[in-house]
Amino acid sequence: RLWVAYEDYGQDVNIGEEIFQRVTETYRRIRNTTRFMLGNISGFNPETDYVSYEDLDVLDKWALGRLNELIKKCTDAYESYDFYKVYHALNIFFTVDLSARYLDILKDRLYVESKKSHLRKSSQTVLFEILSHTSKLMAPILSFLAEEVNEYLPSEKKGSVFLEKIPSQKSEWSEDSIAQDYEKLFEVRSII
Repeated sequence: RLWVAYEDYGQDVNIGEEIFQRVTETYRRIRNTTRFMLGNISGFNPETDYVSYEDLDVLDKWALGRLNELIKKCTDAYESYDFYKVYHALNIFFTVDLSARYLDILKDRLYVESKKSHLRKSSQTVLFEILSHTSKLMAPILSFLAEEVNEYLPSEKKGSVFLEKIPSQKSEWSEDSIAQDYEKLFEVRSII
């Protein structure tokens, strides 16, 4: 499924060992990232620990803004049957936005802050939202992984991720000023 989604069927479809290795590596990255996030929301109860958007740390708001952009890219791509765009959007989100940026910074907060810390709960709230939304977005092309993530999410479920609706954007998650500030910070960070 992932290889089929990877290929742009409007062009010649390629197949080979190198392509399968590339797709396998993408799958491995997404799976490891989701496993890391699931491990870090262990003990998180959405009913009692959820932090409202207004009270989130600014870094966490940035991550929700990136998630909002991912939702738009994926839903637009699904609606136009451009599955390769979903593949690339998920790959970039998990590899760049999450692994190289957000989660890299978050590790200190998740490992050092007390379990009842507001900062930690802020981050766990966002990890919960990311997992909840990405499991639904990836379900058509990463069915088994999406089902596993959905199974381990600490929330009431309808049974299967395939009984859930594809998520829609939330206007409050898009703050251009935060996105612009963080893009500048990430540029400086990469230089340093």
